[in-house]
Amino acid sequence: MSVGTDPGSLRRAVVVGLAAVALLGSTAAVTVGMERFVYRFGEKLSRDGVRFAHTRIGAVVGAVSVGTTIATTVVRARRGPAASPDDAIAEP
Repeated sequence: MSVGTDPGSLRRAVVVGLAAVALLGSTAAVTVGMERFVYRFGEKLSRDGVRFAHTRIGAVVGAVSVGTTIATTVVRARRGPAASPDDAIAEP
């Protein structure tokens, strides 16, 4: 993407760049926040005497991750070949 000399294209490039930085920053913040929550919850369970507290939480989070991956795959398969992100890329 090249930025032209008109102010509109420069403004758009700045907005897109700031949006990308905001998206990455918020994603990182949510990830760190969730990891801290899960760790603290596991520590609480450990203090309460629950065996394999962190392992149980890891298994649940892993199962949720597998479930969302399978659901995404099923939805994309039902939409057909046009659902692939590679199809949106224009050939030069």
